[in-house]
Amino acid sequence: MHPKRNSMSDKTRLAQFDLIKTIAIIFVCCCHWPMGYPMSVPKELSFDALWSPFLIGIESSCIPLFFMASGALMLNHPVDPQKNIKRLTHLFFQFMIWSAITIVSLRLMIPDKDAPTLSSFRWILAVLFNYDHGLYTIHLWFMPVFLGVTFIAPFLQSFFFSDEKGRDIYLYFSLILLYILYIFNYDIQVLQSGGHLVSSYTPDIAWQLYYLPFARIPGAMVFYFILGGLLHRKREHIAKLPFILPVLTLILGMSLLCAEWAAYTMGKGLVWNNVGLAYYTTPTVIISVSVFILAGKITSLSSYHNTHFVKKMIGMIGANTIGIYYIHYIIGSLFSAYILPGIDISYYSPLTNLVKALILVIISLLIYLPIKKIPVL
Repeated sequence: MHPKRNSMSDKTRLAQFDLIKTIAIIFVCCCHWPMGYPMSVPKELSFDALWSPFLIGIESSCIPLFFMASGALMLNHPVDPQKNIKRLTHLFFQFMIWSAITIVSLRLMIPDKDAPTLSSFRWILAVLFNYDHGLYTIHLWFMPVFLGVTFIAPFLQSFFFSDEKGRDIYLYFSLILLYILYIFNYDIQVLQSGGHLVSSYTPDIAWQLYYLPFARIPGAMVFYFILGGLLHRKREHIAKLPFILPVLTLILGMSLLCAEWAAYTMGKGLVWNNVGLAYYTTPTVIISVSVFILAGKITSLSSYHNTHFVKKMIGMIGANTIGIYYIHYIIGSLFSAYILPGIDISYYSPLTNLVKALILVIISLLIYLPIKKIPVL
């Protein structure tokens, strides 16, 4: 079963993935140092209490979209094993170097009396093993997972290019199994934590995670990786869908995620992070698929290609998302330490949060463009 040749031009196809990656990196910058997220449990579920969780729910698609775009590109085109090894090697050393740059930058620019000194052996270990010792670099979890998924991409790709009978069925079976174990199971746990499901009457399959080859995060990302590959393979069928359909499913996904937020938050008495903790939920799958399809439909419009400046900016951002990802955290940490405290909280809202994210993306892009000329970066 060979992937069909795309009827769209390469220019249109690449524009779709540039837009997807641009949306994803903007959402990443939105969920770091948020301005407008609910910080306390509401006394009652009203419009005022729910509109913010509803709007920010779309940001939960940020990381899934990265893996879906990567899956669409890598699983539908032949991968040269030697080139893949070179790519993995480059990404690994790039990750290690940027880990060191991030920790050193934060250590020098943001005072932290609990952090190790730059001359200590503990600090060297902190750089090499990404163990922050008080310096918040947990955002770098993305790259080891991405490296792992990239490593197994050629094995997954064999199912996309195979003509053997039953391989297609096995591919869909694997996708469904990954969904049940890593996505659906987590939905159940969230609802159980909120006290809305009685464990004795609901399936408890969390124990199976200990016997699987992937932990929850990489397992869910392999799911999104394969999902992106399958969606791209069915692009000609998807192109025939009415534009309004992914819009409606996007609203549905955001509504379901808002309901899941309310179920956990009100039941548990703790505000649930419906962005960073929602990557592994069914509503986020719906949101991510909707955004993925909408990006394809938007970039297929002739009017999109007539907006030369916007298209060029999206192309530049989409082509440099990894660099923006590394740099935005350094810039954002400075923003959080020196600027954010001076902004009155009454100005916080999802809109101001989006403006903050756009500023971070643009500044990070401008910094990275000259830096990327250094081969290892």
